[in-house]
Amino acid sequence: HPRSAGGDLYHGRRSRVLTGFFRRFPDLLIPATLFLVPPPPTPFSVARPITDTDLYRFTWVADPQISPDGERIVYVQVSVNQKRDGYETALWVVPASGREAPRRLTSGSQDLAPAWSPDGRTVAFLRAVKDGGKLKPPQIYLLPMDGGEARRLTDLKKGAGAPVWSPDGKTIAFASSTADAKTGQPPRR
Repeated sequence: HPRSAGGDLYHGRRSRVLTGFFRRFPDLLIPATLFLVPPPPTPFSVARPITDTDLYRFTWVADPQISPDGERIVYVQVSVNQKRDGYETALWVVPASGREAPRRLTSGSQDLAPAWSPDGRTVAFLRAVKDGGKLKPPQIYLLPMDGGEARRLTDLKKGAGAPVWSPDGKTIAFASSTADAKTGQPPRR
C-alpha cells in the first residue's frame, strides 16, 4: 500500500509540504511529475486507452527530504514488484538544482523513511530484508553520503520506526514495540 512508503501525498500536511517544496524548487516539478507518467508510446505502438496492467509500470516519488544545506534531495522511489503483489521502495538522490539526473542510493528493495543528519553527511533510513523468503521487520540503517555501504544500526525483534535525528546529530530517536505478538500486552517483569 502506498501509505507504507511515505504516507498519502495528496492530503493534509504532506500536500502542504510538497506544495511548499515545489514553490521553493520549481525546476523539480516537471522532473518529479515525469515519474508519474507512463513511458511514451514507441513508433510502432498505437495510441490506446490506459489499462489496469499499465498501472504496474508506474513509478512514483514519496517522502522527499531536503538536505540541511538545501543542495540535495533524498526521496523514496516506489514501484510495483515483478510479481505484481506488492511494492518495492528504494532511496534515490537528486541535486536540488535539477541539473543532474537522479541516482539510486540504496540497493535494498524495501528502503524507506530517509532522514538527513543535521550535518548532511549521513542519511538514516529503514530497511526491511527477507530472511527465508519472509520479510523481517524494518531496522534503521546509516548511509554515509560521501560513499560506502549502508550499515545496520538496530537489530530489534519487532523492528524500528522512522528515524529522527537529534539537533546535535549524536542520537536518533525512533519508536519500537515491546508488546507480545500474540497477546498485544507488554512483557511481564
